[in-house]
This record gives sequence, C-alpha cells and structure tokens, in this order.
Amino acid sequence: MVTVPIPIVAKGAANVDIGLKSFGVNSGIETIDGTGVAGKVTIVGDGSDNTFDFSNTAFVGNNIQINGYWGNDNITGNAANNVIIGGGGQDKLNGGNGSDNYLYTGYQSNEWNTFEGYDTITDTGTTGTDTIVAKGTGNVDIGLKSFGVNSGIETIDGTGVAGKVTIVGDGSDNTLDFSNTAFVGNNIEINGYWGNDNITGNAANNVIIGGGGQDKLNGGSGEDILIGGLGSDQLTGGEGPDRFIFNTVDEIGQGANQDNILDFNTGLDTIDISGIDANSLNAGNQSFTFIGASDFSSQAGQLRFYGGLLCGDTNGDSVSDFQLAIAGVYSLPVTNIVL
Repeated sequence: MVTVPIPIVAKGAANVDIGLKSFGVNSGIETIDGTGVAGKVTIVGDGSDNTFDFSNTAFVGNNIQINGYWGNDNITGNAANNVIIGGGGQDKLNGGNGSDNYLYTGYQSNEWNTFEGYDTITDTGTTGTDTIVAKGTGNVDIGLKSFGVNSGIETIDGTGVAGKVTIVGDGSDNTLDFSNTAFVGNNIEINGYWGNDNITGNAANNVIIGGGGQDKLNGGSGEDILIGGLGSDQLTGGEGPDRFIFNTVDEIGQGANQDNILDFNTGLDTIDISGIDANSLNAGNQSFTFIGASDFSSQAGQLRFYGGLLCGDTNGDSVSDFQLAIAGVYSLPVTNIVL
C-alpha cells in the first residue's frame, strides 16, 4: 500500500486564514503550503485553549504564521523559521528548530492597552537565532510568567516599536532572567508588577522595576536603572554606573520593611530620591538637605547617613521616616545622591 502525503494548500490573491481547533503530531498532515498565496497565511485558533503542534509538519513558503488568538494556547512550531503569536491568554510557546520570531504588536500610546496575556516561552530548538519581536506604532506590553537562561531566546527586539516595550510579570512570584538574552533597541524595560519577583538583567542599560512585593533585582552589567517599588527589596546594580530610584517614602520603607542596596559603588553609582517631597509640611516637592552623619535637628527635609543607613526626616520631628540600607558603605558623599 502506497501512502500519499496529505497537504493543506492555501491559495489566494491576498491573505488566507486557516482556522484550526487543534493540530497535533498525529494529524496526518505532512505539509502546509502557502506558496499559492500572494499575501500572508495565518493559522489561527478558535479562541478556546488550543493545542497546536506542527513539529511533524513542514511549512512550504515563508509567508506562514501561527496565531493562537484568545485562550490559553500551547503552540509548538517546526524546523522552519516560524512566526508565532500567542494572542490573548496565558500561552506556552515553543518554536523548535529554526530562527523563530515570537511576535507582539501594539498600536496604543497608553501603557497596558496593548496587553494580551502572560506567556511562557521555551524554545527547545538547537539551531537558528530565536527572537521575541515587538512591533507597533504605540507601546507594546509583553506579558511573561517566567523567563530563564534556558528559555532559548537569544534576542528581544524593540526597534519596530515607536513607543516603549514593557516586559511585565503576571503578578505572581515571577523569575525573569535575561542574562543570556540580548536587547535590541533602547526602549525596553522590565516590570515585575506585583509579587515577590526575582529579576536579572543583561549587558544592556536595563530599566528594571520591581513593582509591589519583596523583589530581588539585579541589573547585570551596563548602566542600569533599578526601581524597587513598594515592599522590602534587595537591589544589586551589577557592573557599571547604576542609578537606584525611589519615588516615595513608602518605596524605601524602614526597619524590617526597608530596601537594601547590596553592591553600591560610591565611585560609580547614584541614589535618586528627587521624586520624594523632603518637606511634607509644605506644598510642592522640596529637595532634601544632606547633613552627613549629624543628628536630625527638628528640621523637615534633612537627610543623614550613618551606620550604613540613609535616613530622611520629612516632617521635622527628628525621627526617620525612611531608612535605606546600603551594604558595605560607611561613608556616603553627597555627590552620590540626587536630592
């Protein structure tokens, strides 16, 4: 008995959409052929929790993309250079071999308006360069549940976005490690959102925001900006001149809830508290007055450093309203502080 290969053949003068509820390694389809289409061929899910596995099916033509649409989809590509779009939902995406692109788009200027759900990307392929590609005329939000050194993604490319690309956690205790992934473009930032996140940057000049929760942030090498947000955070700038930004008294905290900078370098790094109103008794945003190791003297807006703690008095009662712990530093010049 002769087995005849069974293809899916797309034809048309424009774009063609192929709607599928499911597709697996045992679907019996050897080929999906898009060469008869002048435009783009999109394999699209039905909005439920679709499972698509094309690892036993070859794509013919370079105009085929996979879009899970809505639902919590599980999508596996093949040896081709796949374009995979998770769409809405908490998707699991794996391009396999080839140089795969995971595409996120956005056309709104407001943050979160382009958000489409939290994905887990693990590219198990051993060939090609795999990339998360952001495109759009506004901002683009890339939701991730986890991302590690073994995610198989070599590059995250934000150059196709007119606005900002935000990689955002899902509100749980996310681990996001980009130390093996390069960023292309200077418009990419990482935001853990809520949860006790563990976030590691790469050699780029990262912007890392912890959000709420007790976060551990590590900028890696490069000129990084670290913003712990609310909660007791552990902040490591890594190599290079880094900036630690605190926008409110509550972001720094004190006592058991205080933030900690673990590797502050007085020759390179900067603490920026210019967003905090130094004098809560007056309207507006006043700057702090640094008094070195001296005691507070009932003057609102005084800032002192003693015993490894940077402390501020914002109401003039000579009691610290925040305490920032700076490990291994015993003398802090005012030149390291943006008041």
